[in-house]
Amino acid sequence: MAAATPSTGPADVLKPTPAELLFDQYKLLEERRKYFGSQFMQTLGGVGAVFAFLVSQLGGKKENSELLAFVLIFGGLAFMLLALLAYRLGSRQDDCEKVMRKIEGSLCSMKYPIEEMPPGAKIGARILIVACLGGFGISLVVFGIRGL
Repeated sequence: MAAATPSTGPADVLKPTPAELLFDQYKLLEERRKYFGSQFMQTLGGVGAVFAFLVSQLGGKKENSELLAFVLIFGGLAFMLLALLAYRLGSRQDDCEKVMRKIEGSLCSMKYPIEEMPPGAKIGARILIVACLGGFGISLVVFGIRGL
């Protein structure tokens, strides 16, 4: 990679080469893509833990059946929102990957020996997670309504 050359401007700012700019942009996109994935997993874990705790505390007791029905309904709505969040975060990850592929193509055209990232599967784990979360949410709402 070529070293940055000093600017002839008044502030003596370094001018990065086009390849350096692409590498920096690639790193930022990779960090952003990982952030979207970790954000989803942390949110899913938090909601799942709270829901499991509430059901474990209320379940099995006849006097809590009405309250449990409301927990199931609101838990189902929460899981449906999680499905929407998972879909949106997955779309943002896909956007990052598209730009990363363009950067990889540009770097390859500049004769940098890099491996290009293979595209993800159209129907992969992410879409299955979205479908399962949505289905689970709908099921909980139905069970909650039937329990009222």
